[in-house]
Amino acid sequence: MSRQPTRRATHSPHDRRARRPSDDAPLPVAAEVTRGAATDRRARYLEIAQRLFAEHGFEGTSTDMIVAAAGGSKATLYKYFASKEAIIGGLIDSVTSRVTQAHPAFRDVSIPIREALTEIGRATLDAVVSPTAVAALRLCLGEVGRFPELARTVWAHGPAKSYENFRGFVALRCERGELAVDDAQLAAEHFLGGIAGHIQLRVAMGITRAPDEAERARRVESAVETFLARYGAATPRPRRSAEVGRGPRRR
Repeated sequence: MSRQPTRRATHSPHDRRARRPSDDAPLPVAAEVTRGAATDRRARYLEIAQRLFAEHGFEGTSTDMIVAAAGGSKATLYKYFASKEAIIGGLIDSVTSRVTQAHPAFRDVSIPIREALTEIGRATLDAVVSPTAVAALRLCLGEVGRFPELARTVWAHGPAKSYENFRGFVALRCERGELAVDDAQLAAEHFLGGIAGHIQLRVAMGITRAPDEAERARRVESAVETFLARYGAATPRPRRSAEVGRGPRRR
């Protein structure tokens, strides 16, 4: 019996086009996985760097050591952080972003002002005594003489952002007539200083431990009461629709 030649399956161009995904078809799952992997990799670098900085100091920790411990390559590390100072900035950003992103009290004027201040105060206190913030302060105190840029990085990504966020909060509440503030920066220093005080420095120096829940609540309540006693307006002034978006009144 003679063999019949094997016929190869063929598809028309129309079939092939039908079987190929559209160029502009959304790929939400793949994109989300990619973003998630990148976020995890960045967080891994920060985690390893924080540990190595604590063990070896800023000067004693090289990018080679970070890559060796975290995996990957220096090219991948530099994709996320251009320098060791940038890694420190990333560590501080991870603290400040948790405060601003997790708490709408900075922007949501429907939250009563006392409640908003309490939320901001508690988030701030939790942040400044967190292991990441304390480790960064210790590193800064130990290395600032040799690496002044390190101190500027810590300040720009930490306290400077905290003050900026709180000044924005003050501006919104002043516009609503809930606060009477002439110097927003001074008011921010009064409130945030009343929250943090010297507790962060004492924890960083090993003099005391981070405060417990009861002590945190007590410190925040005291700061809120003091701030409102100094800057709180007697009666909130309701905004009229015509005032929305209007600049300061000319005299």
